[in-house]
Amino acid sequence: MASTYGSEDEPAERPAKRRRTSYDADTLGLSSTHTYGNTTINTPYMVVMGNHVQHRGQDPRNHSVTANEDKYNILLKSLLFDRIDFRVNNTWYAGGSLDEHNGFLWIKGKPGCGKSTLMKAALDWARKRKRKNRVRPTIVPYFFSARASASLEKSALGLYRTVVHHLLSSCDFLRPLFMDRFALKDPGQSGEKWTAEELQVFLFDAVESNEPWDLCLFIDALDEAEYEDDVRHMISFLVQLSDRALALHDSCKLQICLSSRHYPHISIGRGLSLVVEDQPQHGQDIEIYITKQLTCLDGPEKDELRFQISHKSARIFLWVVLVVEMLNRLDDYGAPLSDMKARLETIPADLNDLFRDILLKSDHGIETSVLLFQWSVFAMRPLEPVELFVAMEYSRSPSDLAWTPPSTVSPPSADRLAKCILNYSRGLVEVVEVASGQPPVVQFIHEAVREFLLKDNGLASIVPALAANLVGISHEILRIACFRCISAHNASEEYQHYCDASHKNNTWKTFRSSMRLKLPFLDYAILHLFDHAEGAQKHDIPQQAFLAAQMDEHGYWKDSYRHWWNVLKNYQSQKVEADVTLLYFVAERQNLGLVAVLLNVLNTASRVCGERGTVLQLASRRGYEQVVQMLLGKGADVNAKGGRYGNALQAASWGGHKKVVQILLDKGADVHAQGRHFVNALHAASAGGHKKTVQMLVEQGARARPV
Repeated sequence: MASTYGSEDEPAERPAKRRRTSYDADTLGLSSTHTYGNTTINTPYMVVMGNHVQHRGQDPRNHSVTANEDKYNILLKSLLFDRIDFRVNNTWYAGGSLDEHNGFLWIKGKPGCGKSTLMKAALDWARKRKRKNRVRPTIVPYFFSARASASLEKSALGLYRTVVHHLLSSCDFLRPLFMDRFALKDPGQSGEKWTAEELQVFLFDAVESNEPWDLCLFIDALDEAEYEDDVRHMISFLVQLSDRALALHDSCKLQICLSSRHYPHISIGRGLSLVVEDQPQHGQDIEIYITKQLTCLDGPEKDELRFQISHKSARIFLWVVLVVEMLNRLDDYGAPLSDMKARLETIPADLNDLFRDILLKSDHGIETSVLLFQWSVFAMRPLEPVELFVAMEYSRSPSDLAWTPPSTVSPPSADRLAKCILNYSRGLVEVVEVASGQPPVVQFIHEAVREFLLKDNGLASIVPALAANLVGISHEILRIACFRCISAHNASEEYQHYCDASHKNNTWKTFRSSMRLKLPFLDYAILHLFDHAEGAQKHDIPQQAFLAAQMDEHGYWKDSYRHWWNVLKNYQSQKVEADVTLLYFVAERQNLGLVAVLLNVLNTASRVCGERGTVLQLASRRGYEQVVQMLLGKGADVNAKGGRYGNALQAASWGGHKKVVQILLDKGADVHAQGRHFVNALHAASAGGHKKTVQMLVEQGARARPV
């Protein structure tokens, strides 16, 4: 499961290690001498990649095809992200009238009307056409998902990375263009991140490459993007990209099929539009569904009932599915058709009112239902059924300080577990397969359910006490469950030794698998304990007492919890040493709320954490502007030395984070300060290939050699 839900900073699988040689510098476009205006900086003995400093020993002109292959494969792989392939009219596809619609088809509709189902059918149809046609376009599906834990699944950047990866995988002639543009880019774990702007530029280059290629995009659920402005900018870019492709005529054909609700409304100059609920065929599909799925005996009364369901549905497919299921349940009980008609009259026509009616019909087991919904809404990633079951057990009676968590929780069989989830969720949550070879997860039957519970006060309507602070209270309950689970188990020396040994005998994956089978929820609890603490703190549930209990009198993270974190990490670079403060750990995860609390509880901002350096150096290297501002505001030493980064200014310069560099300079950072790996900050910026940062430092009086 780690490979399915890993974070952006923790790739699911690290590329095979390769000894870096002198020709890597040439491959990366780094010469031994860097000239910026009147300033020349010699860096003859090292190349910087991520957190690693490699020394040169041979002539950089010794180029290697193998090195270039490795560089390309690493860059290509770095475009991938977790669940990149998660789910996904003839005139538009055939492209006969591109001048009229510019290759755009926009499918719009109300929540639950069946837009995603239609998109999936269109995608399947396009793939079948691709197999039949001689011209084989690159078909790229992308689904914005508000339920996703990672921002890439609900951002334009995720779309661009998906598109570029598909193009490079299917169009070999684009590879040299890609390598030329990104020769200096380091996509390593702690290296530079992909940006929307640079991928947009590459896509412009690809369209204008004069090579014939076709691209067909299916972009579903635009309304589930994290930020509306992000979608607006994305649509504007796609229109520009389409205009350029259209201007080239036969060279490149671009077709884009979008789906969204009616809001947000975004205008485009040219394009075909299809409103699902207004299509006559959509109403026919609903009638066919009712006829097939309604289980009562055929006859005039069933025809009348079918008509009433269809008429009341307002052509919202999800409403029809839920209502037919409710009426079938009455039929299973032997109720006559007259009772089914009477029940239909009491069912609200509005989808949200229907959800509320389903939840308030009975209060039997309502506490368990609320816990299930809280985990389904606020979990940091989709949970497997067994994880959800154990999580709910540790969530019971959260305010009871005397409650003793069980050391083991025995979940029922998979079939019974699915039935329990269906029962306690009143049919609004289901167990689904998300990808081949991956375990099933629990999710809402439709995004409209999640919106009802979270945005339309659905949970508060069940439990009025949640109305005051639904998000904060829920994250606190989930944090308590994670903490109880961790506290119920002991990270023994045997576990630690076993995990350390896995570096040598490659048994780490086997160990993790066996651990999940034995303690299925512990994995999640360890990884996301502080994430839920952050969510609670940000919504006014204080975490001071919790954080104080996690560290010793010197501010270091207590071993009992630190060891569990290390057990889950395969690579030594991901493990947390004993000399790392809790402040450093939460700052590395950008838990800003917890950083603020710890700075007030026990300020360790200037403490050097071994090779990791200070928290300020970490934040500067990663470009965490807010963390840098918070640390400096609490008196962090801007010129503190130590660790692999040397000092904060060198760390920021190495990463090319111009805004952070300026913040540090404004706070009195010494532009001439020396470090262990670099002569000074100017040398660090040059080694990283960051020309603009070099220029900033030169303007501040920095020199290539110490003064």
